Amino acid sequence: MKRLVFLIAPFLAVILLFSNGCAGRQPHPVLIVQKGDEKKSCEEVDSELKAIRSEVGERYPEIEGTENYNLGIGLIGSLFPPFIPLAIFSDIKKADSVELNALQRRHNHLVKTERHNSCGFEHSYMPVRGVKTIFP
Repeated sequence: MKRLVFLIAPFLAVILLFSNGCAGRQPHPVLIVQKGDEKKSCEEVDSELKAIRSEVGERYPEIEGTENYNLGIGLIGSLFPPFIPLAIFSDIKKADSVELNALQRRHNHLVKTERHNSCGFEHSYMPVRGVKTIFP
């Protein structure tokens, strides 16, 4: 019986470690510079900037919670190796953070376009947040 456990345990550990690559969804970030941006009217740019600000405002709180959860699982796994399989429940690909980062960069590109076209709206640049990780 002990021999069977010693044969199965490493096999299960390897399966759990490889399955971590499946954790999370694939990110689909918005293109920062899109075809036709320079030809957009001031109203179109203003409308898109407002839509992006609204979406960022909705997504930011939930992403902050997800990143803190992922950091906690990563730290627990690094301090207590038997808990490494918990990483399967984290979002390793950080899809939400990557998409939010792209939205913020798109917003800043549109603000630059708006200022270049002298539209007169008072949109400010949005600070772009990095993607949190416990690994450098």
